[in-house]
Amino acid sequence: MRSLLVILGAAGIYGWAQFLLSFHHITLFGPSHNAPGTDWMVYYGAINALIGDHTAIVYDSFQFTDYLNATFAPWLSAPLPFHPWLYPPTFLLVLLPFACVPFGVSYAAFQIVTFAGLAGSLWRSTKKKVEQWTPIFSLLLCPAASINVFAGQNAFMTGALPVGGCRLLERRPFLGGAVLGLLGYRPQ
Repeated sequence: MRSLLVILGAAGIYGWAQFLLSFHHITLFGPSHNAPGTDWMVYYGAINALIGDHTAIVYDSFQFTDYLNATFAPWLSAPLPFHPWLYPPTFLLVLLPFACVPFGVSYAAFQIVTFAGLAGSLWRSTKKKVEQWTPIFSLLLCPAASINVFAGQNAFMTGALPVGGCRLLERRPFLGGAVLGLLGYRPQ
């Protein structure tokens, strides 16, 4: 068991090292990545296209990919391949507060806020004080966490909503149902 924990911990640390090196387009070993936040570019690009009155390009996948490549060219090491917007318009409401700041700040803020939401949901779902830190440390060392942050994905939020919603169902069923209903932003 201890050997397995060491291997999994090493995989988690490797993932975070890859993430940090990706800002300089360096790869330790394994796949070479374009740049951090390529999925966040889709979210940030969509909300800014909407604000900038370019709404039509958001649902034209090829035109939207061209828009992303033009907008984020200085951040990228190579043009993005096909990167369509695959979310319902309601997800843009969630993203709206993150459009008010520059790309890098919004990328970091979204990851921090959604991680805090998932960590808080996990913390509240554990009764014993000693056990409350276990899911948080597990989450931090999980290789999927560094992949989520690297890509700028929404998995922390997607995890926080069912954990928090189910936790609320017993005490506050309407609020719990509303939180679970927010998962409608992720239809795929």
